[in-house]
Amino acid sequence: MSNAQKWQPAEFPMPHWEDLCLKARDEGADNAQRSRADGAVVLSAGFEPPGLRSVCARRSALLEKLAEHLHIQRDRAGEHLAGHQEIENTRATERATITRFHDQARTVVQRLSARPSQRPGDGYASELAVKGGLRRRLKRDGGPFLILLILLCIEIPIYYETFLQFGDRPEMSALFAIGAITVFVFGPHLYGRMFRVRQEDGRADIDGYDNEGRRWMFRPSVVTILPLVWLAAITVVASIRAKSLVRPRQVADPATGLLRPLESFAQEIGFWPVFVLLLAIVVITGLVAAETGRRMGNPNDRLLKQQRARLEELAGKLGAVNEQAKADREYRSMLERVARGDDPRHGQMVKQIQLRYDEVEESFIMGFVSVTAEDSPAAVKAVSTIVDNHKVRRH
Repeated sequence: MSNAQKWQPAEFPMPHWEDLCLKARDEGADNAQRSRADGAVVLSAGFEPPGLRSVCARRSALLEKLAEHLHIQRDRAGEHLAGHQEIENTRATERATITRFHDQARTVVQRLSARPSQRPGDGYASELAVKGGLRRRLKRDGGPFLILLILLCIEIPIYYETFLQFGDRPEMSALFAIGAITVFVFGPHLYGRMFRVRQEDGRADIDGYDNEGRRWMFRPSVVTILPLVWLAAITVVASIRAKSLVRPRQVADPATGLLRPLESFAQEIGFWPVFVLLLAIVVITGLVAAETGRRMGNPNDRLLKQQRARLEELAGKLGAVNEQAKADREYRSMLERVARGDDPRHGQMVKQIQLRYDEVEESFIMGFVSVTAEDSPAAVKAVSTIVDNHKVRRH
């Protein structure tokens, strides 16, 4: 809240009325003793105790002080109203901006989640992103991941045996195998994600892909070249493994200790069948990995998640600014009332002063008459008449 909006009309300091009544009663008694008024004077027509005019003067002075106080408050309210109007206009602009962003995010969420995506490029998020749930995740990713796991169980030994011939250290062969898995499995998986992005209306500038490097990766030329590079790499690996399988191997005869050739199935069928078999296994693994990436890489899923979070954030901000706008309107209405002098509290304070000073004057008269009550008890009964006559003449 700004300093301008913190301003509130200052309360007018009202006197302590009970103390004033007690003081007026003592003052009336003291005036009666000094004036030496008797019962006959009090009962005379049109009698008004001396000193009562001073009470009326104090009433008028307090009303004038109140009028001056209200005038000052009206001026200050006008000054603060001008400053508050500027603040309210600024906040209204901010509220309009937040409302526009909120409506845009809501439109995007409604468009993406209108129905689950049926085909790449239809502009919808997947059923998993729309509805969530473990069952839908298993339905989407379970099958491809199971097939991929089976193929990896076949390929990992192939990679290991292929690179084992480059040295006699199994650790080095294991590292080569891990590298091959990373390149030939996770590479196609990431390519599948990238390919899915290209399938969505052919756009590469989707939210979250504003990085220059990523934008370069999504160019059509790169998307076309990467599978060819991958195919060439796995062809080399498959060729190396096939040659190692069909190459004649010699083992030591346990009985004689002499080397003898070891025939294998790969040597019998030849190089090309083994090569085609190994290449087919690696290609199928890459295709399955790419398909998992394509299924999981729907950019609309990520966009839906982002827009839902953004919509929730903007909804909170919009609620806060709407509450602030309501408070601003109420505050401006209060300033306008004070500036116009329409504050109902003003009339209430005037009425309170009038009524309370009537009690003060009555207390003064009671104090005055109480002195003469011993000589003339009938004077006490004249208090109401004296008060009424005084109101008619002075008020």
